[in-house]
Amino acid sequence: MNLNEGPGPGRHDFASGSCEICGENEAVITCSRCGRRVCGLDFDWGRGVCLACRDTSCYICGDYSIALCALCGRPVCRRHSSRVGLKRVCEDCLSKSRLGALGP
Repeated sequence: MNLNEGPGPGRHDFASGSCEICGENEAVITCSRCGRRVCGLDFDWGRGVCLACRDTSCYICGDYSIALCALCGRPVCRRHSSRVGLKRVCEDCLSKSRLGALGP
């Protein structure tokens, strides 16, 4: 089988007009960030992006995230996090730890 043929990792085999996330419902909108055509259930109407983009965006600014905060688990970008050892910690958790609200 040619590597460029058929479904495989990172490929989608959806019928024309199907949601590119669930593959079950009719696509009704295109994500402004990635261009995926998705159904209303797989779209965050408040942010104007699909759920895949929402879940991989920095929770502070909405830019692409680079890591999950080691303390709270939320996605963060480089600008709104700092490296602590080999981990990334978001601004909110850093602020709380400086105030003594977090343990060691």
